[in-house]
Amino acid sequence: MPYVRTPRIDVASSELNQAEHDWWKKYSDLIERIWGMPDELCRRSRGPYLGRIKAGLREYAKKAGKTGPLEVLEIACGTGWAGRLLSDRDIHVTGVDFSEEQIEQAKQKAAAEGFENCSYLLQDINGLPEFLAGRSFDAIFIHCGIHHLSRQELEGFVKTVTTACAPGSLLVLVEPMYHDRRNIFGRALRIAAEVFYRLNNALFIKHAPVDETVQKRVEEMLGETEAHRWFLSPKEMPFTRREIEDLFRNAFEVTEVEPVTLYALRMGQQLSLLRDQGRARTLGRRWIPLYAALDELLIRLGLLPIMARDYLFTKIVLSRKS
Repeated sequence: MPYVRTPRIDVASSELNQAEHDWWKKYSDLIERIWGMPDELCRRSRGPYLGRIKAGLREYAKKAGKTGPLEVLEIACGTGWAGRLLSDRDIHVTGVDFSEEQIEQAKQKAAAEGFENCSYLLQDINGLPEFLAGRSFDAIFIHCGIHHLSRQELEGFVKTVTTACAPGSLLVLVEPMYHDRRNIFGRALRIAAEVFYRLNNALFIKHAPVDETVQKRVEEMLGETEAHRWFLSPKEMPFTRREIEDLFRNAFEVTEVEPVTLYALRMGQQLSLLRDQGRARTLGRRWIPLYAALDELLIRLGLLPIMARDYLFTKIVLSRKS
């Protein structure tokens, strides 16, 4: 992947904002295939860590003495898969996103799958102050949304959620983050894990053909990214922990920073590229739980940050200060 680590953009021009919008419109179907993933692969890859987030929301509601469904605002919801996995009769999720194509997909998927505790609205993140006026949410959840913002936009976003969040309320993020803690022992562990992963692929998955049309689209997307020296889309850049702490220090307390997945997500995305999605589901049932268990072990032992040579998808829980 042509990921280029550079400083975050200070101020996004109107041309860059348009390029970001056009990129998501152009590749929305592809992002749904390899990022959103087919439903069963998505549930198996992301269900474990989203289940932990859901448990945290339930615990928060219990401590707060909440009666009735917990109202959660999901910002930058995309096609809504994360909110659908979080929602149930006790948790209602309202998803907002700037992409009309992805909001329409979210509505269609929720209706087709019978999810009654999700709703979706077209809303740009920079228009949140007007959207939130007169609305009340118990928690705000964002899955890989705000790393697409410039520094100026992030400062505005923090002001908005600071106003929207009551003291003690939660802001839960899952964002790509550089932990920058890799060491020699971690590199050795990484090599061992990579050998296992590649050996498994060679024995059981490598011979399953990929969908050539999807593969060509991936190559087109990555070629465009590399030509412009973007990280992936025009504006996105993973965080560092210091950056998160500096952004939120005045109004929020960072209560948890923990990687959530590596190998399970990687396997799910790899299987989403296969031509035969029936075979992909079969392989997913067999192998994704194994990699999810490996991720969980590495997370519990605190090993993923010392293994990672790049960013990790990371859960960041923030509590609004009094």
